[in-house]
Amino acid sequence: MRQRELRRLQAQLVELTLHQRSGVGAAEPSVQRWVLARHQSPSACPHCQSRHLVRNGQAHGFQHFRCRGCGVTLTA
Repeated sequence: MRQRELRRLQAQLVELTLHQRSGVGAAEPSVQRWVLARHQSPSACPHCQSRHLVRNGQAHGFQHFRCRGCGVTLTA
């Protein structure tokens, strides 16, 4: 698959509902894990266990978060 086609597919996957995302990976579990990982928010900071996380931009389609407790940045 060409890079341009892959980026277009990734952009389209972001627009799917949760129900649609779960159907995408039915034939290929690795695809389902990839799609869900891109949209799942962490529940707590792995460094200080604080639950005060805020969105902090995106990179390569993955949401980044910043902990307000200790300042650590993490990816979904």
